[in-house]
Amino acid sequence: MQNQYINELLNIPELHVSQILFVDHNELHIDATPVAHLQSCPICLSVQHVIRKGINRTRTVRHLSVFKRKSYLHVPAIRLFCTTCHAGFGWTYEFVGHKQRYSKLFRSLAVEQALGSTAAHCARMQQEPPSTVQRLHQEVVPQISEQLQAKAWAAAKTMTGLVLGVDDFAIKKGHTYNTGIHNHRGETMLDLLPGRKLEDLRSYAAAHQTSVICAPRQS
Repeated sequence: MQNQYINELLNIPELHVSQILFVDHNELHIDATPVAHLQSCPICLSVQHVIRKGINRTRTVRHLSVFKRKSYLHVPAIRLFCTTCHAGFGWTYEFVGHKQRYSKLFRSLAVEQALGSTAAHCARMQQEPPSTVQRLHQEVVPQISEQLQAKAWAAAKTMTGLVLGVDDFAIKKGHTYNTGIHNHRGETMLDLLPGRKLEDLRSYAAAHQTSVICAPRQS
């Protein structure tokens, strides 16, 4: 397969495939370089006075599987220098985060699979340790939870005939309890607060005045 087709298969426009380094029944290692020659300075945002200062090392990044093989991209960690700001900085890749060993596409797929099943099942599919998939999952859970909560609150605020429910449950039976606030008509959880006493609910209401629901009443 020619390199141009491998570029299309990887779906990473910022990279150009140089060569296939290694391939066997389980792994595919690809050498790739940035399509662009320079990047802009993070301080002055100019590219005109930026020069290359060599390569520190080669980054190895796990990417999406190709033909049921684990694929790894080997990209250079290029050093850059701005002659105007006298600032040194490293090359920033869009397809992978800073100091991360898994591409954004791989992380997104692993999290999506874990949300739809379990971390253990996803780990078997991606041939990665369950602890790795669990860590990737835990990194995005707060963001997903915040998005879902905002969506649930927005729907509750515009709902006619809103029915709220308050229910407590044990984290450690006999010792620690939390309280959930539910939208029964929308079948969603709106929020979660520590404790289960009336004082805890009053404190929550006082601290979340902007979240007070003003739903229209039925005539």
